Amino acid sequence: MNVRTEYGSPHPAVVDAAIEAYVCWREACTAARDAYRRWSSADTADRSLASAAYLAALDREEIAADAYAQAIGQLGDECVY
Repeated sequence: MNVRTEYGSPHPAVVDAAIEAYVCWREACTAARDAYRRWSSADTADRSLASAAYLAALDREEIAADAYAQAIGQLGDECVY
């Protein structure tokens, strides 16, 4: 059995969504890094709050990473038919 796969151009909106998801993920990465730096250098009195802020930033980064992964998956689906 021969399987033929053809590649096409994805819809521009799908490309735009993937780029936007990437930018959001990178911004969330930067925010998580910055929150980690604040936590690691926080005074003892501020460490609990800084820790909570860091954990929240990690949660946002994870959500952004998942959205980016979905956008890339959709982009791949658009390219093969």
